[in-house]
Amino acid sequence: MVKKLTTNEGLSKWRYPKEFSIEIHNQSQGIITFSKMSKFIDGCLDFATVIAKWTIKNMQYKEGYFYYPKISFNN
Repeated sequence: MVKKLTTNEGLSKWRYPKEFSIEIHNQSQGIITFSKMSKFIDGCLDFATVIAKWTIKNMQYKEGYFYYPKISFNN
């Protein structure tokens, strides 16, 4: 199920199987979920970090706030 809802790069899909539009809520929920799962499954905290890094790189505007939603990768 996880592979259907996220990519290896840290993109949380909007609605399976659609990736776009990218919602900040999906990204943040992925970070929360994988952080909590790390109590039970090794590697989940590392993947929460992958999601966080992808979100910062792709969804954070230069002034610091985040896009909601981000429809394309063109800033």
